[in-house]
Amino acid sequence: MPIETELKLQLVNTPVSQFLAHPALQQATVTHLPQRLYNTYYDTPHRDLAQQRIGVRIRRIGEEYIQTVKTGGKNVGGLQQRNEWEISIAADQLDLEHLKQVLPEEAQAFISELSPMFTTDFTRRIWDIWIAGEHHIELALDEGEIRSGQASMSLQEIELELKQGSPSKIYQFALYLQETLPLVIEQRSKAERGNQLYTGNFTANSYKASPLELYKHHSVEEAFIEIMQHNLAHLQANEAAALQGEDIEGVHQMRVALRRMRSCLSLFAEVIPKTSNGELRAQLKQVGLKLGDARNWDVFLLEINKMRQSSHSARSVESILPELLAQRAQSHTHVQNMLASVAYSRLLLQLGKWLEEKAWRNRLGHKGLHRIEQAITKFAAQSLAKHAADVKLAGEQFGDMDALQRHALRILVKKLNYACRFFAALYPKKETLIYIGLLGALQDCLGLMNDVGVAHELLEQANVREETLARQFINGWNAQLLQAELLKSHQLWQQFLQQPVFWE
Repeated sequence: MPIETELKLQLVNTPVSQFLAHPALQQATVTHLPQRLYNTYYDTPHRDLAQQRIGVRIRRIGEEYIQTVKTGGKNVGGLQQRNEWEISIAADQLDLEHLKQVLPEEAQAFISELSPMFTTDFTRRIWDIWIAGEHHIELALDEGEIRSGQASMSLQEIELELKQGSPSKIYQFALYLQETLPLVIEQRSKAERGNQLYTGNFTANSYKASPLELYKHHSVEEAFIEIMQHNLAHLQANEAAALQGEDIEGVHQMRVALRRMRSCLSLFAEVIPKTSNGELRAQLKQVGLKLGDARNWDVFLLEINKMRQSSHSARSVESILPELLAQRAQSHTHVQNMLASVAYSRLLLQLGKWLEEKAWRNRLGHKGLHRIEQAITKFAAQSLAKHAADVKLAGEQFGDMDALQRHALRILVKKLNYACRFFAALYPKKETLIYIGLLGALQDCLGLMNDVGVAHELLEQANVREETLARQFINGWNAQLLQAELLKSHQLWQQFLQQPVFWE
């Protein structure tokens, strides 16, 4: 099955002439003449193919017609890999027999309903780049437009497609270009942008993580890479929603994905040395701080809205609401500026390259290499047992813990929860889900108690003084919330202690 591997980049506030003057283009092995590409994309009126992440198009280059089908795939660090089938056809008309051969079974029923949805019309300039004589990258500059009916949008993007060699070289070359050019990753394909034009819906959705698929035959190293790439894809899937800011779940899901990546790095630290990823971890932490600040304000404002809806006494809160909303807006602006920055795209490229190259291997001796090549099952069981023991030790005096001790316990519970989710597919589903469900409830309860402390910090940040009626009302509300969650947490903790583990 043919696989297309490519990465799309956008120039930021820079004339294309700067790109054209880059030394890499002057040193290209082959420079092709510009081509005009006119593409028609097909789907049903209800976009049944798009919903299954399938693209069907006919491309016209001069007098030649090419039919292309793309399905599935993944996006890691901006690098998109998809199944792709291409055939030459005689005219500007779909070859239905070819579609029957390559489309997934669930899409076969829609073949007869396919009709043109939108078009792309652009000029492509191509340069052949060879790295070390064995890695071939096709570098392309596309300039034109995407059109659906009367609606249109301009198109200008740089595309790196791997023709031969290692995917890591695409990351390497993109990072080389980025040293002198302000380039950011373009997450959306031309088809995705065309579908937005067709529907008129440019609102980005947030996405929860899909189930992680691990298998007992996976090595420790393979499991680590799968977990990291899975969460990196989850992070990127929510970038558009976080950038728009209309759906607060975008920031929330990005924060979850990033926390899971950092937790994965910590979980595997004894076999994937921290010395191999110190700079990456530091940068991920900084991203996490900005996402965390925005998420804290979102959660606090949700609680403020509960107060306003449930009590007439909450009228005093109205006086501070404009300042709280301004603080939240500022935190989201910080996130949006970060996500649109060259530095953030560079982090994703560096992380993708690090995972693809398996750079940690250079820091491992014979024993270390042997260990990461062993099946994941033993490592998973040992890691889960250690994390569970850490949680129980930290909670030995559960009834007498202060806020700082509960916060420390919450972090350990969260790490255990993430580890359980990482390795869940290796164990019986029923027992695993029961344990994870209980652990999640305990984490949520401890999290709500932690939110009381965070609320205090946010009110200080917003300069809401203790003597104000609004501050006194919020303090009283949170005191009641804390007492209720304390009672609930005791019950959940006892249930957790009695719950059989699923990994033994």
